[in-house]
Amino acid sequence: MDSRISLALANKLRMLFEREDKFLTYPLGIGFDYRYLSFMKDPMVSGLSLQEQLNNKVDFARLMNIIPDDRASYSPDSARLLWSAMKKVLQGAYYASSGLTDAENQRLEDAIAFLTDERTQDGMTVRVSSEAVSKYYAYKTVYDATSATYLDEMITAESTTGPDGERLRAEWTDRREKQLRDARDKALQDWMTLGYKLQVENYQAIQRQLEPRKFLHLEGQGYLSDIELSEILDVSGSPIGSCTTFFSPNDVFDKTTAWARISLTKTEIDTLVQNASADIKVLFGAGHGADDGIVAITLEYNNIPIMRPWFRPEFFESRCWKLTDHSVVSNGAAPRQGTIPAYVTSILAVRNLVVTRKKSAAQQPIALSILGSTALRDIKFRSAVELDTNQLNAERLALGASLVNSSNLFKAQPASDRSLINKMQLTVKPEVLKPTPAAWAPVKPITMDGRSVLLDAVAKVQPSQRQGFIYAKYLGTTIESPRLQIPPKPHEVPPAYTEGLVSEHYELPGVAVMAYLCKRVPKAPNPDPGLKWI
Repeated sequence: MDSRISLALANKLRMLFEREDKFLTYPLGIGFDYRYLSFMKDPMVSGLSLQEQLNNKVDFARLMNIIPDDRASYSPDSARLLWSAMKKVLQGAYYASSGLTDAENQRLEDAIAFLTDERTQDGMTVRVSSEAVSKYYAYKTVYDATSATYLDEMITAESTTGPDGERLRAEWTDRREKQLRDARDKALQDWMTLGYKLQVENYQAIQRQLEPRKFLHLEGQGYLSDIELSEILDVSGSPIGSCTTFFSPNDVFDKTTAWARISLTKTEIDTLVQNASADIKVLFGAGHGADDGIVAITLEYNNIPIMRPWFRPEFFESRCWKLTDHSVVSNGAAPRQGTIPAYVTSILAVRNLVVTRKKSAAQQPIALSILGSTALRDIKFRSAVELDTNQLNAERLALGASLVNSSNLFKAQPASDRSLINKMQLTVKPEVLKPTPAAWAPVKPITMDGRSVLLDAVAKVQPSQRQGFIYAKYLGTTIESPRLQIPPKPHEVPPAYTEGLVSEHYELPGVAVMAYLCKRVPKAPNPDPGLKWI
């Protein structure tokens, strides 16, 4: 197993994607075959049976919603699921009484009108992305790919030593840097002028700031109802306790969709291994060992966002809520700790590889630990899985029991606290309860210890309406893959034609996950003392 390449690749991915509020964690062995990944397509297109489609939906949702620890080493705990933790937070939250001024209310209405459209599906009104937002993410995808390619090749030019390094730096300085910079700058300009970058980000900031304040009591219930409506239904139409989760672009796993490339040279690998931090050296090894004969590796990869129609991360940024039990969702420190320190925002996946190495080493199988312990030529990925129905039923009952626990927690509060909490009128978005074009009109409020009224109402929504809600969100929030505009590398003599070397092509039977890109949750709750608290 070649731990040197995995260590170098893990370090380079960090340089490309990690930010102050984002980190990579490495699952070491997760992958999916293409048939598995068609779980959101019509079974007539995917070839999946209804049971296989259900199995794969649930399996993918559970994998993507395990709450990660804030560290490189991925230690999944299947009992820590994002929808369960989010539901518990929402059930235990209470809110400030401050609202919006007329001017703020108009700014919010303008933002919502710009960012969303309404789609009617099976008698339900569902909010989806506006055309401007869809274009925003399409052009952002192109910009992100060109920006990552620029940084990737710059790192290679700076990290490669010896004659190859001198050649790469000369090429970078003379032509390639300007070529990629121009492509990146054009992608940014297109994003700004054609993708509504400034307008979308401005309105998103307004919505994040003002919407929780406008719907102080409504919004917690609206979030809860979205979780309920997003529950996956079994083949008989009954919810099974897992919430639909998918990816965008929706055609990203089609074999004809173009992906970007990332490359490593031999001396670049040496430099990246030497400069790797201690935590990933513990994970992949220190990089010592005999010469593996590998002189270069190129991978087709993609950074694929995870979509959750039921999840509103802006809730964590809001400062107008507290928790009745004073628990910590995120402590805001480094590394984050709490019930939801972080969540997976995207997967860094690889599908095809080219390994160039000495002919003398060509008979030795190659296994990259960042992709798992299996040799590349023998690798197989997750296909249709079998559901553990007993476990799912237990989790479904646990979610229902959490409502009772929430009510009991409320009743256990001192009488003075209960009276204060009961003064808070809780309302829900009406499209949850009945078809209506008035998406934000209030309905009859319910008190804190009457939360089950909301969920009873949601439970009366027909299975076809639940499915309609999900597919409206799927079709209305995902995009199709835009055409990447990355200039090809200058023509070089393929290494395979260099005496003593051979290039080996590995077309994987699906995609392997190199890493999960995770977003750190800000300090939450973080109530604003300047607000009026009931």
